[in-house]
Amino acid sequence: MMNALKDMRDLTLLGLGGKFHNWCNAFMGPMTTAEIRQLRADRVFMSFSAITDDKVYHQSAEMAETKRAMFESAATRVLLADHTKFERRALHAMGSLYEFDVIVVDDGRRRNRSSE
Repeated sequence: MMNALKDMRDLTLLGLGGKFHNWCNAFMGPMTTAEIRQLRADRVFMSFSAITDDKVYHQSAEMAETKRAMFESAATRVLLADHTKFERRALHAMGSLYEFDVIVVDDGRRRNRSSE
């Protein structure tokens, strides 16, 4: 992803370091979360693997920890979820739905792009 963006003008890329995971194309681990905790963002947009019992979950403990660090570093926290997340389960809780400032969920209807 960073290589795809490197030639764009007026864009600053910030690499957080840590261990790179190919499966999710992301850096995670103690070094990454330590760097994130030094930052302050206006807004963070997040998604998760599952939403159960008013909590958000991810299947990776490291990803849940990294997302928690990003969550705590932002002034406004936005959850983006499609309706299928409410039908899934994952092991590691990151936090409560009530901690988010804004939650955006689709209406669950399938759309046929060819008819739009």
